[in-house]
Amino acid sequence: MNIEPTLDQYPKQSQMPFAPGQSGNPAGRPRGQRNRHGIGLLERHSVKLLRNLIRQAEAGDLRALEICADRLWPKLKSSYKTMEVPLGGDVAAQGREILNGVFTGVIPADQAELMISTLLAYSHAVEMAELERRISALEGGPTSEPYRPPLGRVRLNAT
Repeated sequence: MNIEPTLDQYPKQSQMPFAPGQSGNPAGRPRGQRNRHGIGLLERHSVKLLRNLIRQAEAGDLRALEICADRLWPKLKSSYKTMEVPLGGDVAAQGREILNGVFTGVIPADQAELMISTLLAYSHAVEMAELERRISALEGGPTSEPYRPPLGRVRLNAT
């Protein structure tokens, strides 16, 4: 006699027992509320924990030292500055203008990286528009004027 249950003996349950947007525990902790018990426990032992962390840092524990250093000297956030870059024309000249801004201290390197990646994406878009125009002309489709980027200068202020 086989006493092991088979899958056929149990009723099939749907994949999702609750309707979308309905919580499985509607009386549970409200969204965004912090764990009071854990925070209270940390607050009660904060002095002891801090002393232990400092002792570990002094003993050479690099992770403890990093935690202490991050609290004493927070990591610097980049400050974005304004720089004028010529529009239209040679993409290489625009890139040189941006790099010159880094070398002369006008803009930080991370901002230049963002500007150059934007410039590359723009140059690819211009290249694709030109290729589409050329293919259309070869296939005898409607011809259009080649894309000409606007001339002038733009002031970039990334935030």
